[in-house]
Amino acid sequence: NGNSTALLTNGTDPTIGGTPRNNTIWYRFVAANTGSHTIGTGNSPTTGIDTLIQVGTISGTTFTSLGFNDDINFPTDNRSRLTLTLTSGTTYYVQVATFSVDAVA
Repeated sequence: NGNSTALLTNGTDPTIGGTPRNNTIWYRFVAANTGSHTIGTGNSPTTGIDTLIQVGTISGTTFTSLGFNDDINFPTDNRSRLTLTLTSGTTYYVQVATFSVDAVA
């Protein structure tokens, strides 16, 4: 809905699909309506940036993953896209990383 806040992190972040990712970029948003939402990276499969995304909620200091994606269509499209059913008024967090463990998203 365009109302998101970017959050930067340093140090060890939650794994994405069981793989450790450090120094990822996070976005926080509140779902404007209940229903299916698609969240993704990039506008073109030719951007050359191989990304991973994970969406979840946070309660206290605990992150709960609702899903993740690595590659829309490997090897031709390394962007990430995830479609989830979200609930209106709930705060969600999107973790974005590059495929390389050492790179910064």
